[in-house]
Amino acid sequence: MSSRDHRSQDPTARPNLDAQLPSSASKLPRWAAISALGLAIIAGGVAKYERSSAREGDASQASDSLGERASKARGRDFAARGAEAQAGRCSFLPGERMAYAVVTSSDLDLDFSPLSQGVDLGEQGAGGQAGLSTTEAQTRSLERRWTIELEALTLGDDGASVLAARIDDEGVVGEGSSFNANVDLSPTFLIRVDGRCAIQEFGWRSEGELDAAREQQLLALGLSFWAPERADSDAAWTGGGVDGTGRYEARYRLTEGGQRVRGEWVKQQVRASAVRGKLAVSAEVRESAIDVELADDAWFERADQGRTLSLAVAGVEVGTHASRTQARRVAVDAGPQASLTAELPAVDDPGWSWGTLLHRRSAAAPAADAELVGVPAAEALTRYRELIAQGRSVAEYGVYLQGWLRANPEGAGVLLAQLRAGAFDDEDNARSGLFFALGTAQTAGARGALVDLLGSPDDATAHRISAAHAMAMVANPEPRMLELMATAATDPSLHPVERGSMTLALGAFARGAEATDPALAAEARATIDGWLAQPEDDEQLRRSILAAGNAGHDGLVESVAPYFDHEDPTVRGSAAHAMRQMSPELAFPHLGDSLRDEDSRVRARALASATAISRSHEQAPPSAMVESAARALDGAGQAEQRALLSFLRVAAEQGDAGAKAALQDRLDLELSAARRDRQRLAALGRSVPGHWQAD
Repeated sequence: MSSRDHRSQDPTARPNLDAQLPSSASKLPRWAAISALGLAIIAGGVAKYERSSAREGDASQASDSLGERASKARGRDFAARGAEAQAGRCSFLPGERMAYAVVTSSDLDLDFSPLSQGVDLGEQGAGGQAGLSTTEAQTRSLERRWTIELEALTLGDDGASVLAARIDDEGVVGEGSSFNANVDLSPTFLIRVDGRCAIQEFGWRSEGELDAAREQQLLALGLSFWAPERADSDAAWTGGGVDGTGRYEARYRLTEGGQRVRGEWVKQQVRASAVRGKLAVSAEVRESAIDVELADDAWFERADQGRTLSLAVAGVEVGTHASRTQARRVAVDAGPQASLTAELPAVDDPGWSWGTLLHRRSAAAPAADAELVGVPAAEALTRYRELIAQGRSVAEYGVYLQGWLRANPEGAGVLLAQLRAGAFDDEDNARSGLFFALGTAQTAGARGALVDLLGSPDDATAHRISAAHAMAMVANPEPRMLELMATAATDPSLHPVERGSMTLALGAFARGAEATDPALAAEARATIDGWLAQPEDDEQLRRSILAAGNAGHDGLVESVAPYFDHEDPTVRGSAAHAMRQMSPELAFPHLGDSLRDEDSRVRARALASATAISRSHEQAPPSAMVESAARALDGAGQAEQRALLSFLRVAAEQGDAGAKAALQDRLDLELSAARRDRQRLAALGRSVPGHWQAD
């Protein structure tokens, strides 16, 4: 491979590409969620996760998962390229350098008013509650300019290169105002690029700022694309990836004599972890374009990638999100003083963490609200109780107290003293909001208050249990928290129900800790795994299975699997319930077997878990499960039939033709019956397209 001859270009030049992109994609949201929707929509953040090539209709696929792993200090062996290395278009020799000027833009338009159209909030029926509220339409337009310098460090035998990268960030302009980035993006980080130009993973210093590393990755990922396997290829190929919204698929083709890659997004799937609350959010690609000018001596010459998504909640369109990343190659600073590798630790240094931080939550506490600084505790609690009395939700009164704690870190001790004095004993909402605030304030004082409560056997058990559950919300958890939770979960002085609640809290803690401390999360899962391997009794076994479900990690599926054959149907049902937060690939086979269980309660829990998985992953269940559910409609009891209809409805929403046909057939059968079951008809009517009204 010859050395690269970099073209001399004006380093201040900005991209102004002429790709055929929709006008609405000319600008676009910052890397934060708009709170009303709760989507972590990130402009240009694209991580490649799979690829396939197609020639004359014969497709072959290969998988290359970037995922959400952050295997700490894995010390990979990125050996220098050997004689038989598989060189690709983006296989770079050590020392090769390049730089790009980039503009990333984002537009987000949201309007939730359609959700309330046609909804009668008057008569709710027995025990019903109206919980629907909408917000004013929102528009966010943001643009970020930055430059990235790259220098190749190693070239692996597979043709993949590890590049040192440094970003010079000029800040963000949004809605007419300009402001600087809130994190320092200048520290050098590593990018592993596949020979076909797709980013595979990142390396960041374990002791570094995770917020900065996350934002570096979000920016760099917008440059990633799939090049063809061969320069003379006339085939089309597809590539999958992950961005802040979720998984997507794109289609590529080679044009202009092999000098340009063009394409478009063909599918976008919203990640469950990108959604807050219980909103069923979906996205559909409305317009998109990918235009990459290839270079023989660099990653690419210039690139323009953009797409506009239509966003929907529960099938009702609520807005659009358009994102665009434009990049152009610029001159590289000459001279050894500009090298990115000076004093940079080696690639195999144990201080590097590898993977991606794309979907991990921030551990940094947000800035305090200046208006709340110095507000006395008595005044803050008066306002807090006023919000509760007004019927506000915890998203208002709990967040108010959270903000007060951030503005007044010493206030956690005051709240703890009042809690112990019984000030909240007869105020369930106030007490719940207090623990929400302590769990999410992200201050040392709030964390200390939770540890103090759980570690004190003299405190009310209800307070200790609430403290354990609040710890699952802590963004930067501590090992002491796990120790206390594990001890409480096996404390013989507690009632079995109380130990069970502690155990479930530990499972939720494991899931939450994965975002910012994977090692601590793994330790928590190991604790659950130990309980599953050697349970003291059936009570602890059931609790441990449910804790595994709360942890929601595929690594625990194998430990739960043996209990699908347990003699106790309650244990089997717990195992089925625990699958609902596992991956479809591992959970569906076990749940499919549970649909044949002799106990209807086990079948119902398996159906509920399969429904949750299908909905959250936007993936239809296996056809064998759908067929089994359709057959089971005959003779099913009321509870199981509700679970069956819900399962088939979600499968139909995900495009399963068999589920759609089964629901329609069942509806036709019920309508033709001499005596109609109104409840059953209502359930079926909700499960098939159209508008139904009882006569």
